Amino acid sequence: MSGLQVGMIIFFLALAILGVLLFAGIIPGFSGTTSSRESAVKILIWGTLPHEDVEKVSDAFVKRERGRFDITYVVQSSENLEINLLRAIADGSAPDIILFPDDLLLSLENQFFTIPPESMNERAFRERFAEAGELFSVPQGILALPIALDPVVMYWNRDIFKEVGVLKPPEYWDELFDFAKRTSVKDSSGKVLLSAVSLGETRNITHSKEILSTLFMQTGTPITRRTPAGRVVSELVRRDENSPVTPAESGLVFYTDFSNPAKPHYSWNGSLPQSRDAFGAELLAIYFGLASDLETIRSGNPHLNFDVTEVPQIRDGRSKLTWTKIFGGAVLKSSKQIGSALEVLYALTDAESEKLFSEVLNLPPARRDLLSTAHPDPYSASFYRSAAFGKGWLDPNQARTMTIFQDMVDKVTARRITPSVAVFDAGEQLSEALESLDVR
Repeated sequence: MSGLQVGMIIFFLALAILGVLLFAGIIPGFSGTTSSRESAVKILIWGTLPHEDVEKVSDAFVKRERGRFDITYVVQSSENLEINLLRAIADGSAPDIILFPDDLLLSLENQFFTIPPESMNERAFRERFAEAGELFSVPQGILALPIALDPVVMYWNRDIFKEVGVLKPPEYWDELFDFAKRTSVKDSSGKVLLSAVSLGETRNITHSKEILSTLFMQTGTPITRRTPAGRVVSELVRRDENSPVTPAESGLVFYTDFSNPAKPHYSWNGSLPQSRDAFGAELLAIYFGLASDLETIRSGNPHLNFDVTEVPQIRDGRSKLTWTKIFGGAVLKSSKQIGSALEVLYALTDAESEKLFSEVLNLPPARRDLLSTAHPDPYSASFYRSAAFGKGWLDPNQARTMTIFQDMVDKVTARRITPSVAVFDAGEQLSEALESLDVR
């Protein structure tokens, strides 16, 4: 046999082996007829999370499944998601899965497929996900699966703390009184030049509603509650039989006092810059923000000497708590392939996918097994600890409730009504907002 013939045999043998490897999916690019792009199960996902981040997670899942699924992700704004979804359902072009923040849950949940107990019961759900995720549970089953959490945390300027001789951030809210008196700097006219803490206003305090929510929930006010029948009601005016003051009222008084010039701990007013900007400019010692604020703060001032820890708690409180945003995923009941969509959703919330979501979003995962692992990054370690005791509340309309909270604070700081009346009025408005929703 000539050398040319031997060479041709080796060449064709190599082609045959390559073909087998490609067909089997061992070499990327082709995985056989049963898993080709044409025969793959096509899943359309809409969501408010960044396209690049979701694509990284979904691509990793598709690769793990050897191309069995073909996933397309389309970004929607939070403001337009509901109306766009209703239009898509009407014309038959709706997605199979929605990725959304919890403040859209009540407006969207009638479109969600409820995961029945035989597929995932309440015990399995609670064991898998952090307590915050229980917001997605209804008497009939599970509306959505949690993906990531964004808790309220406390950012603090280490240099300012050192200058006033305070070695560690406050663990309890009442410690802020003395800290504010020691730290805030005012000129002869009373103008605040350096603020200890940004509390007391709403329009120039980034995440004011989230901070108030934290205070209210720590006092034992869940803000809203889902009844056993599935109806959502306001709990803002919940009363303590041992006190003439509602728990929410005590939280509101504490919050607004820091913008009262007559108080010795006065440290904030409406003329100051946005609180996050003030913290970045080193004009604010303590900033209550979200975990997602980290990159904005670092990029705004790379030389800022700061740290992050958990929010203060009520002294002698029953349990630790902070408000957290919850991102979740739900399958639409209009999907023509609910079984396949559920399989994808389960995969996007397994340990491998949530770990990747956490890395690309820079947020704590929602799974208990991941939150309980040690994290080497000091900032992320604080975020993980906070997420573990975070909770949210069922918000009927983010913009409307923001206005309700703003009015509640503004009327108290302007001395137009008492804190008691302000909380009562806010509770009435919250009830109206909930009643306007067609929720189960």
